[in-house]
Amino acid sequence: MAEGERRVSFFVPLHCNVAQLEHTAPFIADQRATATLFVYKWNTAGDAMRRHFEQDAAISSSSDRRLTLLEFSIEAVVDQLRRAAAAKQRVVVLLTASTNYSFGGRQRQFFESLRGMFAGVIVDVFAVGHCMFGCQSCGIREHNYPIFFTRFINNQLPYSTSDVRGQLESKRAAQFSAIAAAVRPSFSVLIAPSVGPLSFLSNPLIIDALIDAKQFMPEIVWLVKLHGFVWLDDKHPLSSISGLERQQAARLAAAFGGAADQEHGNILPYLDACDVLISDVDSSVTFESLYFGAAKTRLAYRPAGSAPADDDEAAFVQHVHVFDDAASLASLLSNLAGLPARAGGRAFFEAKYGCPDGREVDRIAAQRGWFAADSAADAAPTLPTPSDVAAAVQQDLQAADGLITGADYLAVGCAVPAAVRQFDAFVAACQLQLEAMQLPRSLWKCAYSKLCDERFDAGDKFELRWDNGYQLVARCELPADSDVFLVDHAWTTTPKQARQQLRDVPGLLERVWTMFDLDVEADGNEADDDDEEEVDEEANDNSSGSSDEAGEQRAVVDEPEQAAAAAAMVQRLALDGDDGLSVDERIERTMTHFWRHAQTYRISVPNGQQATSVWYCTDELGSAVADCGESEATVSMAPVVVPRADGTLAAYSLLWPRRTLLPGHLATRHFVAPLPGGSSSQQQELERLARLRAFADPQQQSPAADAQFRAAYAAWRDQFSVPPSPSLPSGAIDQAPRCPAGARRQTLPLKVYSDVALVQQHLHCPHLFVLLSDTADKPAASADVLWYESEFKLFPLLAPHQLVNQFPNEAALVFKHRLPHTVYAATGGPEAEAARFLPLTLSLNDELPALIGAFLDRRDAAQDKNLWIVKPWNSGRSLDIEITSCLAELCRLPEAGPKVASLYLERPLLYEGRKFDLRYVVLLKSLEPLELYVYNMFWIRLANEEFSLSDFDQYEKHFTVMNYSKFKLQQLHYLDFQRNLETQYAKQGLHWSDIQKRINTMFCDTFAAFAKLAPSDTGSSRGLYGLDVMVTDNDYQPQLLEVNFNPDITRATVYDPAFVDNCFSILFLDDVDIHNPVALQSVTRLA
Repeated sequence: MAEGERRVSFFVPLHCNVAQLEHTAPFIADQRATATLFVYKWNTAGDAMRRHFEQDAAISSSSDRRLTLLEFSIEAVVDQLRRAAAAKQRVVVLLTASTNYSFGGRQRQFFESLRGMFAGVIVDVFAVGHCMFGCQSCGIREHNYPIFFTRFINNQLPYSTSDVRGQLESKRAAQFSAIAAAVRPSFSVLIAPSVGPLSFLSNPLIIDALIDAKQFMPEIVWLVKLHGFVWLDDKHPLSSISGLERQQAARLAAAFGGAADQEHGNILPYLDACDVLISDVDSSVTFESLYFGAAKTRLAYRPAGSAPADDDEAAFVQHVHVFDDAASLASLLSNLAGLPARAGGRAFFEAKYGCPDGREVDRIAAQRGWFAADSAADAAPTLPTPSDVAAAVQQDLQAADGLITGADYLAVGCAVPAAVRQFDAFVAACQLQLEAMQLPRSLWKCAYSKLCDERFDAGDKFELRWDNGYQLVARCELPADSDVFLVDHAWTTTPKQARQQLRDVPGLLERVWTMFDLDVEADGNEADDDDEEEVDEEANDNSSGSSDEAGEQRAVVDEPEQAAAAAAMVQRLALDGDDGLSVDERIERTMTHFWRHAQTYRISVPNGQQATSVWYCTDELGSAVADCGESEATVSMAPVVVPRADGTLAAYSLLWPRRTLLPGHLATRHFVAPLPGGSSSQQQELERLARLRAFADPQQQSPAADAQFRAAYAAWRDQFSVPPSPSLPSGAIDQAPRCPAGARRQTLPLKVYSDVALVQQHLHCPHLFVLLSDTADKPAASADVLWYESEFKLFPLLAPHQLVNQFPNEAALVFKHRLPHTVYAATGGPEAEAARFLPLTLSLNDELPALIGAFLDRRDAAQDKNLWIVKPWNSGRSLDIEITSCLAELCRLPEAGPKVASLYLERPLLYEGRKFDLRYVVLLKSLEPLELYVYNMFWIRLANEEFSLSDFDQYEKHFTVMNYSKFKLQQLHYLDFQRNLETQYAKQGLHWSDIQKRINTMFCDTFAAFAKLAPSDTGSSRGLYGLDVMVTDNDYQPQLLEVNFNPDITRATVYDPAFVDNCFSILFLDDVDIHNPVALQSVTRLA
């Protein structure tokens, strides 16, 4: 030590692993100081931390200093402070936890409190943090010293850039011994994802693309450096890694031959050694790489739709190449050598942190006076004992006004009470929901308490009043965000189940009828005073009723005796009413109003199935909350789904005041959320008006608004009257293949790589095709034919000879909301004769005003029942499909996910009185010129019940896909179908061959439309599609329902064992007539 300097002891609490130590290691290694490291007992990485410090020569090798490792506890910390006081030694506490979160904040508060108790002993509590700029949890908030670079600059790390380069050379030698000379220049690529929802570690499609890129780019040397949090096991109480992130990290490690040593907490030697970095915009790693200048290429992920968090981030991303999906990543990887250099990164780095020189600890110590021989006061003669400190800590925890979690107890080394653990479990399960609804964190504990107790106490603060309908008003003053109330869900249902539930569930129809104020509408009179008084008493007592009653309402009753009781109740309701309405009429009127009251949420399931949409109506209290219109809402109300102890889920809504309510003030909310920022375009306002139409009184519609909707529909039609541009819209399509169509020379057999089980099982022509196994060395890179089950995005990485079973921009064909635009753009619009084969279809999410206009035009024309079938954008198997003529329902359904609405075919051709559709397999070999085949064999899908324009909730009457449902599946051979249909319609002169010609023409027109939107070079692409077709009964015109990518071919392989061989021969052989002429007999060439 220099003369006059005082010895300092660094106290470092260790809550994580080596990933967060590099900011403290330069201090610990300082020869002028001793260090005491306190490892939390619950830190599952504690043993690894001890080993790390013992093996780190720069820290552990010093004869004139001590390094002490202790288990963290209040007793241990106080004991060490008392020892320091006795030795007249200064203590500086270094904290690596982010003080933005509860753990770090409580930890800092604890040591600042100790600083007051041990005045003259603790001279500083320094939040050194664990990251630099770019990390949203820490970053530049605590300080702007580049401490992370100190040991790297001073060559004090236990590994160096040379070590990493040696690792790269070993991998390069192993790779190049197994492959031919590299086609492109060799690069070393470091994959270093961050963690959290903004990291590509949360996007499996990016991980898929990276793994596939390794297959297609074997000349690239890859390294993976995972974030330190990944190495924390799931038993660590502060581990925030999701199961998805752990899964994707494991996939990266397995695919790239393991990851960099988790003991290597400093990534700088890796950044220095590698040519290319693939990381995240929301990561300090990407920022740290700027230090190494323009020589490094940085590819940084930012999720699509996310904007820069601030001006600093907007400036930061100018120094990296940003990608937001697998296609944009593939485009960057395919052109690594040609990417423009991003200059100025080093200057941006130095503007934030200066130029690292290895003397960062000296500057911090000098600035904060740690070693200075000043006249600091000596320690107080009476120092607190461990019990004194423990008592003060407990008092602070119990008196805290904020949200106390288990992290607060863990930060100070205290046992977490059972009640706090249970609350933490609730937060872990519901945090995303609570944050999405913007429930103030100060109310989370209150919400949890009421949910646990199922305490419906809104009647203490609100009451129901009558004013031509029930309204919810405050009984007393309620300050903004002062309380939260539980609202029950009186009825949980789906559109298909709702009518049957109204019939079957005892008391449900009667209760909902009252909740919707339908007695008022039926009678045309207001309720009398006695009714109002009775309801008010009910609200004041318990506005939401008991949860047992709510659960009874939710249940669908199937038992015969309960069903009989329900039927009797419904009959009594009809008989007792003085409006003369039948049960069916009451149910239909209830369903008409259902969409003015119902709300929705979606439940995701962990097994990969489609999320389930749930519709619900809140109880009498929740149903009385009015729309605030253009005014400011006075309350918020949102659903929350909470897990029960038995593993089931319970759903409620939470209601809380957003503004101060005085007695008599109305509780109002936004039925449709206002547009952000308070300003919007005319189109945005029209879209909001369209969504609000569902809540308006059907008898009080605005002619002016209807005129706007009709104009929107006219403008929507007119957009297709302009001939389509031959060029693709910017950013709208995937990157085109880079190999010319005529550059291939086939050598048989073709090597095939496929991840589709049915292809692996049924490809039986070894003289034409040979399957590559997954165990082969880079099977995708060496394959001639690639057949993938999921979407392929790496067209730029295909070799010139390779063929793949997908086309760029295929979404324009197979997504239900894009197919209509593809067809209409090519044919002149939905009313053009050339577009007759496609039912009028609009997107409910993007084109709702135009849809309303179309609905109104058709309603006024009264040409049909104005029935629409609503489907999700991108799913099949008749999931989440509704048939309706209710405009309010059309306006509300997109809230449950992206949807399209198509005119329902009201007069379909029937088979023995039942509805049917046909599944065809179409083979697309080329777009330019168009070369198209249809498999002669097709599949008939039959409804089980006779068709009629009624009972649209009955699946077996209106739907034909039975092989994925619980209903009976009827098999019918396509030749038998043709013969039987011609017999059935003999008097009408039906000949199937005529219908088939029209179907074939429709297929040609569809793919010709797609060809106009395709890239200029699609020579590497082939496609097999499933097209679903119906036929009209009046003129036998085919109607195209949808185009399916990679359809299920199970039945095809059963009916025709050579199906896969035939399809592969047609699609991939240049001379199929020579090598497999039998395949040509199975298809008809259309173009």
